[in-house]
Amino acid sequence: MFQVKTGSKMCMNASCGSTSTVEWKKGWPLRSGALADLCFRCGSAYETSLFCETFHLDQSGWRECYLCNKRLHCGCIASKLVVEFMDYGGVGCSTCTNCHQPNLGKIGENPGLFSRLPNEQATY
Repeated sequence: MFQVKTGSKMCMNASCGSTSTVEWKKGWPLRSGALADLCFRCGSAYETSLFCETFHLDQSGWRECYLCNKRLHCGCIASKLVVEFMDYGGVGCSTCTNCHQPNLGKIGENPGLFSRLPNEQATY
């Protein structure tokens, strides 16, 4: 059986603030260099890249990955590590940008990959 851990910690998800959890998890990097303390529920959502989809759906700042159309919550500290700002404008998810890294400089050579780009940006 799980034992609920209570103490002086508080979940750093502003919409949660729980002070008790079965397990504390680490979240996004803080300016201090430490990692955010998250309760089990919030930490699990963060670890599986579902934090913003779970807690921030009604907030502004959502964009789509230019490559796969995945919704990305730009400007949110919780999604900072999964959003890449593209050289040609727009945003991409880290999965797509890491997967297609060798092709990102060759926009004109792979028109299918970058078909959503305006024509004037797609040619060099």
